[in-house]
Amino acid sequence: MLTLIKKFLNIDKSASMPLKVSILFCYDAFFKPEMREELNRVLIPIVEYVDKNPGIPVNFKLSGATLSGLLWHNYKFVEKMISLVASGKIELLGSSFSNCALTFLDREIASEQVAGHKHYIKQVFDHLPKGFVFAHDCFSKELLSVIGEYNYKYFILQDRYLNQSAVNSLVESFDKKSRVNEEAISRLVYIPKKIISEGSDFFAFSEFCEFGEYFKKVLDENNESIFYKFVQSAFKSFANFDRNSLVTLKFDLSDISNISLKPLFDLGKVSEIILNFMQFLLENKYFQSVTYEKWHDENHNRTDNDNSQVIDPAGIKRSCGYRTPDHYEKASASAAFKKRLEAVHSYAQKLADSKKLCASLLRADREKISYNPIIELSKMTAMLYQHSFGCPAELDSKMSLVDSLAEARTHLNCLNELRANSKGVYTLDVNSDGAEKVIIVNDKIFVMLNETGSINNFIELVRGYEYIGGGVSRQLNRLNDMYDFKSGEDYYSIDSHDEETRIEYSYQPSHSVLVGAQFSYKYASFEVVKGMSLFNNKFVTRYNIKNTSSTPFQMSWKVKFSFSPDYLSVLKFGRPLLVFFTQDKTIEPDREYKGLEDGIGVANKLSDSYIYINTLRIAPDSIKTMTMQHAYGLILSYTLAFQPLEEKHFILDIGF
Repeated sequence: MLTLIKKFLNIDKSASMPLKVSILFCYDAFFKPEMREELNRVLIPIVEYVDKNPGIPVNFKLSGATLSGLLWHNYKFVEKMISLVASGKIELLGSSFSNCALTFLDREIASEQVAGHKHYIKQVFDHLPKGFVFAHDCFSKELLSVIGEYNYKYFILQDRYLNQSAVNSLVESFDKKSRVNEEAISRLVYIPKKIISEGSDFFAFSEFCEFGEYFKKVLDENNESIFYKFVQSAFKSFANFDRNSLVTLKFDLSDISNISLKPLFDLGKVSEIILNFMQFLLENKYFQSVTYEKWHDENHNRTDNDNSQVIDPAGIKRSCGYRTPDHYEKASASAAFKKRLEAVHSYAQKLADSKKLCASLLRADREKISYNPIIELSKMTAMLYQHSFGCPAELDSKMSLVDSLAEARTHLNCLNELRANSKGVYTLDVNSDGAEKVIIVNDKIFVMLNETGSINNFIELVRGYEYIGGGVSRQLNRLNDMYDFKSGEDYYSIDSHDEETRIEYSYQPSHSVLVGAQFSYKYASFEVVKGMSLFNNKFVTRYNIKNTSSTPFQMSWKVKFSFSPDYLSVLKFGRPLLVFFTQDKTIEPDREYKGLEDGIGVANKLSDSYIYINTLRIAPDSIKTMTMQHAYGLILSYTLAFQPLEEKHFILDIGF
């Protein structure tokens, strides 16, 4: 295959000094099963190639949402990335945390996105990015003050932002094989420009957009020869470029997400095309691959005496790239998009109010409850729900993650509840979705239950850790092949031949502190009373199952949980944090165990937090451990044989 690309790329070798190019990989996937295959077939081969070939350093842009998914699905890949960033083989670039189009957001919200991403990169990679990529190529001069606030030194723009007519002339020369003054065009477009805005100096690097378009065309048509033919024409022009040029060649790996679902599409072909191209660059001394940081370190003072390359940002229009230049106007006029935008702004205001409220609390109140981790979890959840918000593909989408910020609002609403009601059992529509939730709270634990009897949130108050929740993952589980259930859900089947049925209980208010919350369920042959209550740092669930018929029967009973102690840290740092354990040892996920009468737990090794289930009176036949999405799951299985009118009782004791 490399022979094929060399055949096409017969470059004029008259230039004495190599032209600098910068390879930019963008990968913005989100909590999906395809991510694992894309990692194995595309990203890992690319990263391994860069590791083995230091002569071709590259740049990467990963959104915060993508990084969270990578740390869960394949944290070893991220570990490899960390080592390559540290060695300078990969430069990591900043962006918006959730790959959202910043042009639509108020400055405060956009600033939160930029700050959140940079802080997250620092936490994971111990690296502060200097360069910035605008998600979906959505740019406005107003955003320069935002990225300047966080000390970004340069950013990447599509070439058409800087000089449309010059780019059109160049593209025309590719199509018609006509000569143009490539050196003049390179000076107009591809020599990095200096931009001064509100006291901040930036360099703008130009992306050669036509390159990315042809790469996408290859994926669409599964025809790599058209890519090589185009690159041949482009590189012949590049050979005559001014040697001070820096040309960005972007591979948008996000495009493979949808295309990979096509019949006969081979993900391995994607990495093959990319690696062959990189090998060609490596072997061709007339082109030199550099990172943006390396160019900036060596050349950032060069334009001080070259005013021709200093441009006024006022002349750069708000745009969403040349693919969809009118996207901003269309989105601004769309009623559905306005509604989603209103949801984002409404949440941002609620977040600001919650921060002010917590800042005004007395020290004694803050010592009882750690409010800040709850606020941070809400922020993280909200940003994840904003993934790709404002992108062109979202405009006509019937389902958008940002349609609901209920999970993020719930945490903020819980803060108000914790201040107003420190003890007791009561019902409240916490997230304003029209459904009453059952709240049980004491001075150590805050639990919110659905009226059907499952656990919605479980928060330790002293440290502000959430142990049961996972709202982001739970919503997205419907979109992937991960397990989908809520903690504390009960399932049954009778005589081993019926399908498994999930129980939806009816809530029965109780005025007894000892009883707590009580739920009931009636079937033709049996009834269940489920009681849930708090005792210090324990959450106790009591089951009373009665055969109401005169006929004996056997029942299969399952209780399912998803545990994620310190859910915020798990969202940030992924699967390495969690481990299953019993009283005397750690155990493996995705196995079925028997003989665990003493219970089982999930621990977070980073925050030294854990949650543990003790099973009392009746031990389960088996406990299945599972890897879910940003959580570890448990299924407790019981086989219960009933004589006529017989009752059975068992207890689940959850502590931390």
